[in-house]
Amino acid sequence: MKYSLIIPCYNKASRIEMMFWRLVNGTTPKEDFEVILIDGGSTDDLSKAIDSFKDSLNIIYIDTCYGRWENPARPRNIGYKLACGKYSIMLDADYLPAEDLLEQFGKSLYDDYFDICYGYAVDSSFGVGHSEKVFRNNVRLYKDKEQIEIYKLPIKTMARVLMIPMNGPMPEWLFCVKTDTIKQIRAYDEDYGQGYGKEDTDIFRRLEVVCPKRVYNPDASCIHIYHKSAGPDGQRNAQRNISLLNSKSIGLPDNVVRNNSGWGDLGNGKILYSYKSLV
Repeated sequence: MKYSLIIPCYNKASRIEMMFWRLVNGTTPKEDFEVILIDGGSTDDLSKAIDSFKDSLNIIYIDTCYGRWENPARPRNIGYKLACGKYSIMLDADYLPAEDLLEQFGKSLYDDYFDICYGYAVDSSFGVGHSEKVFRNNVRLYKDKEQIEIYKLPIKTMARVLMIPMNGPMPEWLFCVKTDTIKQIRAYDEDYGQGYGKEDTDIFRRLEVVCPKRVYNPDASCIHIYHKSAGPDGQRNAQRNISLLNSKSIGLPDNVVRNNSGWGDLGNGKILYSYKSLV
């Protein structure tokens, strides 16, 4: 297995369907990647969406039983802990990956010469961004025959069609890293709280320490169609997280490993489905 795709999710069944459709119709064979979906206790039709793709993707479906997230790092770390691919990629549940995303990452890694490859995240504006409004008002689910063509477009073309501002590159939001390397540093720091967490900036700085051979490929791309506003609580957490980031960054490179030895453990969660049990 070459790639593990790690996808935290909460009540985003329709967006998971769109993402899975693009993965199924992408340029990378099913045998080359697994999809690890970490659910925070969704109350929508996520399980039905997953059922419809079990035959076409290698899926591991985990229910953490949290009811949303304790912090943004925890579900990601559960995915990294279980990852079996040589490389791992973390995707938000509302990413639309380019049809050749994995192929582009593979080209840039040059037979494993590089430790990490950064991609290009085409991001919507924060809050209920313009791209989200476009999706709500004009784009029905991919099952609509007329709209299915939109999801076949290259990402940057799609961005123009949907009038999404190109606020990239966002290397902290899209990267392909050797799984053993991110496990070595125990992945995302779980001290960061909800809101504008700064956990992305933190892991970006730590990976620079342990990944001396880095490359950037703007054609390894995704659209991030929605970024929810953090709200008042999130804004308060953001101030705390900024202070935390500043204090922890002072200690680099010595404190590159974070969390305790129980990082990424399932706790009370459970694996509801795994393609491995069928092999």
